[in-house]
Amino acid sequence: MFKLARLITLFYVVAVCGTLSALADVIDQESFKTHLRWNLLVPRDQFNVIKRGQNLHLETVNLQLFENLAGELAKIKPNDQYIQSISYSKDNFPATPATVIIKLKDPTVELFSFYRDADKKYILDFWINADLVSEKSTPTEFKAPLPLPVEKQKKTNLLNANISDLPPTNPLLNRNSKILPIVEVTKEIVEEPGPNPEYRDIRYGASFIWDYAPMIPQLDKDINLAAKIPDSLYTIKDRENLDDPKEAHLQLNINFYRAEKWGLLNKSLTLYEKKYGRDSNHVMLEFIKANALLRGNLAKPNRGITQSAMVMLDNIKDLTTDYDLKSAIFRYLVQYNVDVHDYVRTLELSKQFFVEARGEFDQTMVIQSALTILHALAELKQADKIEEFLSDKKLSAILPPQMGMAYLTYAMLSKGRSKEILSRYKAVEKSLTKPVHPAILYNVAESFFRHADYEMALKVYDEFITTYSYLLNAPYARLRLAMAYELLDRPADQNLVLYKNAIDRSTSAEVRYEAKLRYVGMRIDRKLKLSDGDRETEVFLEQSPDETKALNKDLKKLLWLVRLRVFIVEKKFDDALSYLTTIPLDAMKPAERRVYEGDGAEIVFGLMQEAYLKEDYAKVVKLWEVYKDKYENKVAKNLYMNFVVCGSFIKLGLFKSYDRALTSFKSVRGEEARNFPVWVDRVKTTDLDQMIEELNLIRLVVDANWTEAGLKLASYPVSLRDSINYAYYRGLILFHEKKYTDAILEFEKVLVRQNPRNQLTPRQTADLLMGYVESLYQLKDQERFKTVVKALAEDVDRSTSAPILNISERINYLRIEAYAGDANPDWKELEEMTKGFREKFVKSPYKSRIGYLYGVSLIKNSKLPEGRDVLNRLTTDKDVPSHIKEMCRSELVTLELIEKKL
Repeated sequence: MFKLARLITLFYVVAVCGTLSALADVIDQESFKTHLRWNLLVPRDQFNVIKRGQNLHLETVNLQLFENLAGELAKIKPNDQYIQSISYSKDNFPATPATVIIKLKDPTVELFSFYRDADKKYILDFWINADLVSEKSTPTEFKAPLPLPVEKQKKTNLLNANISDLPPTNPLLNRNSKILPIVEVTKEIVEEPGPNPEYRDIRYGASFIWDYAPMIPQLDKDINLAAKIPDSLYTIKDRENLDDPKEAHLQLNINFYRAEKWGLLNKSLTLYEKKYGRDSNHVMLEFIKANALLRGNLAKPNRGITQSAMVMLDNIKDLTTDYDLKSAIFRYLVQYNVDVHDYVRTLELSKQFFVEARGEFDQTMVIQSALTILHALAELKQADKIEEFLSDKKLSAILPPQMGMAYLTYAMLSKGRSKEILSRYKAVEKSLTKPVHPAILYNVAESFFRHADYEMALKVYDEFITTYSYLLNAPYARLRLAMAYELLDRPADQNLVLYKNAIDRSTSAEVRYEAKLRYVGMRIDRKLKLSDGDRETEVFLEQSPDETKALNKDLKKLLWLVRLRVFIVEKKFDDALSYLTTIPLDAMKPAERRVYEGDGAEIVFGLMQEAYLKEDYAKVVKLWEVYKDKYENKVAKNLYMNFVVCGSFIKLGLFKSYDRALTSFKSVRGEEARNFPVWVDRVKTTDLDQMIEELNLIRLVVDANWTEAGLKLASYPVSLRDSINYAYYRGLILFHEKKYTDAILEFEKVLVRQNPRNQLTPRQTADLLMGYVESLYQLKDQERFKTVVKALAEDVDRSTSAPILNISERINYLRIEAYAGDANPDWKELEEMTKGFREKFVKSPYKSRIGYLYGVSLIKNSKLPEGRDVLNRLTTDKDVPSHIKEMCRSELVTLELIEKKL
């Protein structure tokens, strides 16, 4: 009983110590040039990360975990570029979780968090959102490091260039992405555009990036089985004592074998076995048989014969005590299994060979068998076994230089221990003899890439490609090199050349197609203005037969993303939405699904904004009701989308629905607004409170409650007036109150300067122009009216917006009336204007009046037959008002009188 109690106590102590040890290093902080990373080594189900505005909450119901985390955070000095303060709360515990509250420096700091199951840790990345930084009043509020001076670029033949050949440029800062780090700029750089002002950042391109498999060191071929058989490794010697009948018979068999007389050899071997049985020469006879089978099989290989020979050789190695023979057979069997990719059998044989060679102190074969063991373990993904095998110091001492490190980098990278690889590499980098083993270079470069140290990744990948461009991993290195270039926001023209190199020089269909997708992602998805040449590259999305076979799950997701974004940038929102509904989002990881949902929210917004600007308010409401839960509610909020929905309910007169939508709109106060993705330009980018105030004003305008609207407008403080387009609404109210002079002054303020963060919609612009023109017309200032309306007519006629084109008719009509009302009209200009009006506005309600003026203009310009014909047709047209007919008849009578008098 006492022993049992001690055992239980010991178990408890070990368990508690193990738990404390596991919690001892809860947080690991890493500072990069582009961002700050916290690695929280905590169980997923005991920890929650929530961002509320400018505060980040780390919540847990495990009090010991909370206290451990709080203790370690207290030892860390907060990085003031990202974090303002850290506080702790366990009030009402356990009713509410214990919470670490991290106050971010300001709204420009963003967070990207995810849980890495393989390492059992939360990763929190803090980034600077430079889009928000650029909106701040002074650059000093963002203490980001400035870029280095740009060096003068040299001309390079990029078609044959590696990274080392390309001109050096400066990496810009990175910011948060839902999938990966992306290029960002500081306030200073915004003022002086970066190297790619014509492109969106990398988040808008082929933004999915995954880890590449580590490189397995290449195993040199020991034997060419297509040309050699085991007797090339172990010579069958002539017998010496030919006086002995058995030895003489054995020599006869050897002679038949050398002469390749297979029939006689078979008979002789059968006879020997009948006469002498399984004697001391049995092993040699079996060896001769196996070699005979293999030699006869060289010209036309038969798999069955080869396997029979291998079975015989396997038996011989177990029977013989001759190490040289055993070694030859092991080498042949190992090479055969390597060639057929049977790494389980290769590992088994290599281990046996390693033991035999070590026992015979055959160092050459010890090294060879050891390398084969390592290679087989690597192919079988036995990373732990590789490290265990290499822990033998005697073995490590005799392996070829850098070979042990090459396999260690493979093993560690397979287990995600890239940080350890980099530590070891930096410690021995200068002592490595050139050329450095290719697996070391490749795996170290991949480790740098995974740690977002793209500058170092470029350097090491370039060294790998320069020295080992013929290896199977070279295509992956070329593609990684282009990706690192893109992540650093290097010049786009050079980046595209690197992607083209990856496409053209790739021997791997998988790499070639990925390079194509990333090329299209950069050339089309990231481009702000597409040319015909850009659009032609969409053909790269099609696959060749070998690329179709290589289409793995990662490539499929990347293809779906790139193709979806091609539809978006070409503003084919209906096609984009149809395509998005076919993508299996439910089967994806949350972080991947969120990218598509963000794009989906923008697609729906694009359709809604198009409908809103075209005044199809019913379609806006329908789209909102169908898709808000599917996309919009799963990503950060688009404030203007909510404004559009509320505005549409007002325009439809559905005020109860408007009130419900407005309540929902107000509820997003305090939530983070969407700043990525932003595929569709917002007409309005004011804040929530300002949008709500404008909605209240719009409702009064729709109701034509001008008195109430005027009072509402007058109640706004001066600080709010610019953000809600005060001058526009003020002008509209004054116009409807017939205060035309004051209305003109307000409308002209908008025409001279419009708030870029609150642009007028086409309908509002049309109302403004119509109010402005009508106000000028009412003032009877003909010269000013003609000057203004002529300029407006030219601008309006170039518009493609339906509401603005609708007022074009009225503006052009008033312009014609203004010219016709002159004491001495310019009849030639009137003829051109009336003719153009009749051609453009065929169904205009003003067509009779304009037709009359056109006929008169023709007559005044001495085109009597044409003028008479126009006026005669008007007098016989039943749709022409009677007073216009009378005016036409009067002109015709006057014309006849003049002609008779003449």
